[in-house]
Amino acid sequence: MSATYRIKDLLSDIFTLLKQPRFIRLCLLIRMKYRLLYKKKIRFPLRPLWVPPEMISTVVTGDVFPTSALVHPDRLIAGDWDINRREVKEAAAGDLRALQSGYIDIAETDIHQAITDHFLHLVPWKDTAFFERVMTQINSGKRKWRCQSEEHLLQRLTKLDTLYAQMEQDGYKSQRDMRTFRCWDEIRVAIGRDGRFHLFDGRHRLSLAKILGVKKVPVLVNFRHPSWEGDLSSLQILYEKP
Repeated sequence: MSATYRIKDLLSDIFTLLKQPRFIRLCLLIRMKYRLLYKKKIRFPLRPLWVPPEMISTVVTGDVFPTSALVHPDRLIAGDWDINRREVKEAAAGDLRALQSGYIDIAETDIHQAITDHFLHLVPWKDTAFFERVMTQINSGKRKWRCQSEEHLLQRLTKLDTLYAQMEQDGYKSQRDMRTFRCWDEIRVAIGRDGRFHLFDGRHRLSLAKILGVKKVPVLVNFRHPSWEGDLSSLQILYEKP
């Protein structure tokens, strides 16, 4: 890993640490809302739920959710994003936010296909449709997957190789288990009106967990449809840490 990347990681950790009071204040407000409006007690909202990976088989598409809300749990978002199943004609779906609002199967995304091909069939990263798509976008001047060059992209993919090896050896650990300051940085989901889990963020970690046969993964609920009858309190009861 280059010195530039190490410095960026360090700065990111420092920035995250400085934001901890904001995270704590936000969670206290959510707990207060549940107590005053719903007459319910909930645990710390950024304590993850533990669910089987197979419960999350679809991912939300389109510009439905604000990316600035990554650390904001339990936000109500109305609309038809949870009932509009989109057909993907191409073999791989890449930029999900560029698609129409709705959801598709995770298995249709090019990152899931690349992870499956790379780790199960030993296909080099460079030979995957995902790598080709991202490099085409980078070469056109775009910053994709937080990368601006082939070198940066390969460095990120090397991190996936390392994460896979760690997960295979030690199992899937939450940010709390690893004692990091990034308690919000888990697989994040949205709950549809029928109670179904749809992936919002964390595609590569979820795909790794699926191909490794992990029994349960930690997830945070960022969004839920207001027509759903449940809430964060009921989810915490159902999916406590095993």
